[in-house]
Amino acid sequence: MPIDKRKFMDWNLNTLLGGVTLISMIAGGAIAWNNYQRDIGELQAWRAQAQAESKELSGRVGKIEGVVDNLGFRVTIGEQSAAATAGAHQRSAVDAQRAGRFHAP
Repeated sequence: MPIDKRKFMDWNLNTLLGGVTLISMIAGGAIAWNNYQRDIGELQAWRAQAQAESKELSGRVGKIEGVVDNLGFRVTIGEQSAAATAGAHQRSAVDAQRAGRFHAP
C-alpha cells in the first residue's frame, strides 16, 4: 500500500499553529538573548565606573585621614600644653601663697 502524497502534504490548522508557535518561540528566545546580552554589557560598564569612583573616593579618604591624624596630634599637644600651663599656674599660686604675697579667698 503506497503512501498517498497528497494526504501526507496536507496543511491543516494544527500544522499552521505548530509552525507559528515554533517561529514565535525562536523569535522570543532571540529577543530574550539580545536583552540578556545588553543587560550584561550595561552592568559591566556600570561596574567599571563604580570601581573607578571607589578608587577616587579611597584616595580622598586617605587624604582626609591624614588631615584628621594631624589635627588629632595638634589637639593632643594643645591639651598637654594647657595641662602644663595649669600645673605651672597652680604651683606658682601655691608658692606665692607660701611666700605670703597672695592670700586665697
